[in-house]
Amino acid sequence: MPTTLDPHKIPLAANIALADQLYDSLFVITDESEPTSLIIESWELKNETTWVFHLKHNIYFHDGTPLTTKDIIYSFDRINQVEGLEYKAFTKRWKSYERLDDYAFQIVTEKPYSSLLRNLGNIYILKYQEQLLPHDKFMEQKGYIGSGPYCLIAIEPNGDIRLIANKYYHGAAVLVKKVRITRFVEVNERLRALQEGKINLAEGLAEVNIPLLNLKNIDIIKAPTHRLLHLHLDFKDAPTTFVRDYKGNTLDHNPLRNTLVRKAISLAINRKYLVDEILQGNALIAEQYMLPNMVGYMAGIRLDEYNPELAKQLLKKAGYEQGFNLVLHGTNDRYIKDHAIVLAIAKMLNEVGIKTIPITLGRKQFFQDVQNYQYSAILIGFSPNGNIQGLLDELIHSPVPEKGKGAFNFGRYTNPQVDQLIHEAGEQFNQVKRIRTQGRAIELAMNDYALIPLYFEQAIWGQSKNSQWEFWPNHFNGTVAQDIKPK
Repeated sequence: MPTTLDPHKIPLAANIALADQLYDSLFVITDESEPTSLIIESWELKNETTWVFHLKHNIYFHDGTPLTTKDIIYSFDRINQVEGLEYKAFTKRWKSYERLDDYAFQIVTEKPYSSLLRNLGNIYILKYQEQLLPHDKFMEQKGYIGSGPYCLIAIEPNGDIRLIANKYYHGAAVLVKKVRITRFVEVNERLRALQEGKINLAEGLAEVNIPLLNLKNIDIIKAPTHRLLHLHLDFKDAPTTFVRDYKGNTLDHNPLRNTLVRKAISLAINRKYLVDEILQGNALIAEQYMLPNMVGYMAGIRLDEYNPELAKQLLKKAGYEQGFNLVLHGTNDRYIKDHAIVLAIAKMLNEVGIKTIPITLGRKQFFQDVQNYQYSAILIGFSPNGNIQGLLDELIHSPVPEKGKGAFNFGRYTNPQVDQLIHEAGEQFNQVKRIRTQGRAIELAMNDYALIPLYFEQAIWGQSKNSQWEFWPNHFNGTVAQDIKPK
């Protein structure tokens, strides 16, 4: 269920899915991972850092007013100037932007930026208002007027969100004309509502460990997601808060900086058990950072197979024959079976001599602490939306917040050589050379155990067999009404 209708507030999956129904983003990432646009007619790269974009002339907001560059600049200004909007991360590499005329605008980046079009896929366009709307005034001042396939009708007292098809929409006609988005806290409530015909489609069914395929009157839809569940280990060059020696005493150094230790932790984790037993097959084992069918997957690079005996040998070689003490933190309400996964990983690490205490928290507290680098080892997810350069920039690059680099590198992994390769790839417009440079960065980071990939979550929906409609998941697994077609 979305946490906000403000498309500039926080990029959570449910919020993005709702935004995709209400607003237009400047670009759309297709199944082939190539950027296209529904609202931009053409664009040109004037030089290595200057981009000029030309809007289509037939785009209208929900109230019938035309979308022009006045709305584009308003949306950029709001993201950059209003406090508390997390979408600022997507504009940090811009040097300037300006309106050229009613249907042309320009963006200048600080350095060559080959992923700008993908970056613009995160920018949703709002209708211009005289003042930049703060987040707390967004709803009451109708900030939610967009140009997407659906318009907001109402938010019910019980929290249900009601949408109706946008009669001015410029894209493919939507076939479902009215939509109600309902929150069910318990998965069994969703299943019951499906069986009773109260709803047509339910998401998030992979949260339960039950034989979904045996449920009557429900069709099951499965699709792999891009969300990579992984471990981030604290890389700081100093003692780290939640690591002690095997006797529980404070250490004067950080064992997690040792590549042998990080490799031992990877070897100690039985990914097949996590996927087959805990997740009941609702995930794919991660061989690296991207799925095999995606740009950014590098043939020939593989994670080590599960090998606890070799893990013990590496710990001994690293000087930790008797192991050490570690606290592993994670969420208990964010990912599929996240609490159970944290417990299982802790047990596996204990078996190789790393005495691990598992602690899980609610997502709000966890992410607040993670952003302040308060933990030593965490289980966390990241979805690059098909963009390997984005993953390298945000997950692998050293944290440099003012440059929009390493925003999700919560382990503070740092390797100047990897950083340099990421910079070179990001400034390279030749696709062959860019992929080659990205591959070198990936290989170095994998060998360094910059993070420890575990698995890609699989999304599961339930669909009423009696419904006249059929849902087809999009490439990025958001639940959007425009993906529902007649049977």
